[in-house]
Amino acid sequence: MEKDRVYKDVLRWETSEKERESLFKKGPNFYYQKLYYLEKVKQKYSRTENLAEIMTLNMVSDKIDELKKLIYPSTVWGWLSKGLEGLMRREDQRKEIRKELLAEHQQEIQSKMDISSPVKRMPRRAQKETAKETPRKIEVSDTYHTLDQETINLYTVYEKDEQEKYVKSGVRAEYFRKDRDELPVRAFFGPEAALNTMEIQTIMAGKSIERYGGSWMKLDLNDKDADGNCKLKVVPLEQGFSLKDALEKFPVKIDVEKASKFLRQGINYPFFKIEEGVVKNYSLSVDADKGLQLMDYTGKKTPMSTLTKDKTIDDAKLSAAVEKVLEHKNVRKLTV
Repeated sequence: MEKDRVYKDVLRWETSEKERESLFKKGPNFYYQKLYYLEKVKQKYSRTENLAEIMTLNMVSDKIDELKKLIYPSTVWGWLSKGLEGLMRREDQRKEIRKELLAEHQQEIQSKMDISSPVKRMPRRAQKETAKETPRKIEVSDTYHTLDQETINLYTVYEKDEQEKYVKSGVRAEYFRKDRDELPVRAFFGPEAALNTMEIQTIMAGKSIERYGGSWMKLDLNDKDADGNCKLKVVPLEQGFSLKDALEKFPVKIDVEKASKFLRQGINYPFFKIEEGVVKNYSLSVDADKGLQLMDYTGKKTPMSTLTKDKTIDDAKLSAAVEKVLEHKNVRKLTV
């Protein structure tokens, strides 16, 4: 029988919920946090090919729909809140998923690196013979699905040092999209890059991140080494742009502090604008060479001039609506 990770994660919540049923009464905050948790599980395993997990995900989707009907009223405000909060939750969920995958990745490395323990119990002569038989270099692989059509393969590389001990020498990465007939983008990140797994994923997906001192880093697709690996490009502060100035001059009112935090980590910042009575969803990203970039709800780049059209809604009402959504979103999360 195939292993069902989705069932295991959902069971964690259900077990915790049953343990607390006799102590607490379920209210709006509880249903909101359950919705958050189930959406995260669905997003984490969305690209699974395991039949058992696919079946469980379908049931999770049905439960998510039920919770949304409980939380959001059947009104224009309910529809607006559901859309806005969904966008905001999605970024937080992606960040948590990355942390979970990183922790799982580190546990896998630790278990596979225990191959050195039997050698320590052998006689010295046997240790030398065993050391000669083991490869000079090994790789521990993992796969991350960051979007529906996007896959990143990471290979943590270990090489033997002078004492025949395995030492991490870097991370080899491959990025490709299933909806494009293109060769994967490849790169190698040595210790000098000083990047963690989440930052490597972000850069491989074509995003730019801010480094210490205000410089920006991205992958240069036009500059490759002899092995076909794309090189890292660093844009110093004096050659780049000021994110703070760009956000403060932005034509739509946004949370500058939160947007800055998102963008510095290479995470798109979602926001909305009401045009001719219709809610339009957008997001911001940063390109180390081109500065602040605007994208529509499909992720396609669009000119900044798109936002300079006249508004058809009172600014005060719009601001109040945003504040109410943010207030509902910032409910303290229940730890499972």
